[in-house]
Amino acid sequence: MASFINIPCEKKPPTQKHRPALWEAMLGTVYAYDGREVKYFDYDWERAIKFAKVPTDGTDCRLAKKKRNVTYTGSLDEPSVGKLILWIKEK
Repeated sequence: MASFINIPCEKKPPTQKHRPALWEAMLGTVYAYDGREVKYFDYDWERAIKFAKVPTDGTDCRLAKKKRNVTYTGSLDEPSVGKLILWIKEK
């Protein structure tokens, strides 16, 4: 088990049913993805967690780095390769 901003998660690759939810940008700022759009939340991690609909109990959460240069969000604010991302399972 691992933890990402106090959210328990498994440290292993996401499945095809997982989507990126949160990733740190620079100096503690955060981006969040709700399945439709990416938003920048500056240092407001709590709002980012709510926007991305992250289950705070860690249900179906995974922590993994982005391995390839592929687009998951369709946004210019896509996380870079090697960036640590919190993935959540789509319902």
